[in-house]
Amino acid sequence: MAGLYATVAPRRQDVQAPVLEKVTFVPYIDGPFSKGSSMDGISKGSFNAIQDGPFLKVMLDTVIENKIGTNLKVCEVGAAEGKVFLRAVPLLSLYPVVRLSYTATDKTEDLVAAITEVASDDTMEVCIWDVAKKPPAGVNKSDLVIASNLIHQTSDLSNALENIKLALGLRGFLLLHEVTPSLETARTIFRKDSCTASGQEQKFFLTDQQWVKALEVAGLSVVSLKKLGALSTLLLCRFTNNAEEKPIFLDVDDSFTFVPKLQTALASNDRAPIWLCSFTSSPTGIVGMTNCLRREIGGEKIRCLFARPENKGKVMEQFKALRKLDLVMNVFEDGKFGSYR
Repeated sequence: MAGLYATVAPRRQDVQAPVLEKVTFVPYIDGPFSKGSSMDGISKGSFNAIQDGPFLKVMLDTVIENKIGTNLKVCEVGAAEGKVFLRAVPLLSLYPVVRLSYTATDKTEDLVAAITEVASDDTMEVCIWDVAKKPPAGVNKSDLVIASNLIHQTSDLSNALENIKLALGLRGFLLLHEVTPSLETARTIFRKDSCTASGQEQKFFLTDQQWVKALEVAGLSVVSLKKLGALSTLLLCRFTNNAEEKPIFLDVDDSFTFVPKLQTALASNDRAPIWLCSFTSSPTGIVGMTNCLRREIGGEKIRCLFARPENKGKVMEQFKALRKLDLVMNVFEDGKFGSYR
């Protein structure tokens, strides 16, 4: 090639091992736990199930999927006992484009010191925060607040939730990990003074349904609920979306006639959400396209609604509830909404 100028590109020195994953449909909300299931062998140690299995990653994936931008600010409350950071930080580090800021908090200097002793990541921040009080400035506008084995110990549930809400950004998430069997079972497993270093009595052992109601009263909608065995539940929630902008619906099919309308809607200064809808039996690539469009200018307005043709009527009947949750991915399979994880 005449006039070609070339240089040898340096080898990459920071090559990471590939992350091998499989993709599967995961419903946002689990069905009710069977009342007939055996509680034999259940102990306080079983509550640490958040450290095992896939569901913590499923919740973190959902948060990142609904986040605009690469900065992710996470705050964990009651971290000296919950210790979710031991698993959450490595999981979040799997995302090469996410710039993580993780702060672990607890209510006394001694508990904060205990966090520092077991923390394996020296980039993690620590500070004092008692959820009975307003959050310190350093954790405000968090994208995610994590509370494991904490809220049921508070003396004022509504006050604790209000203080946590103050730490959340406008579209932030709260991830609760709580004891959710019957009150009698919970008190048998978590006897008084047996659960916390402070010896504080546990006051709010709520069932899944009671937690959903308590969070709704606080202005938070549960977007995902996953059972961790017979003892506890992960609840992912966020502020209820009460925006009144009229949504824009675009039917996605293999004719691609929707593209000019999509371009116009993305370029518009209108904040109305753009719902890409696919109710066809032929593949449209709507999930991958949604993920790509979210990274474009105006991509924060994109939402995805995906179901088989015969389920269109049932899905649209529930659209009002979907708008309040305001999740990016809304895939309907086997009678449940979820996403591909």
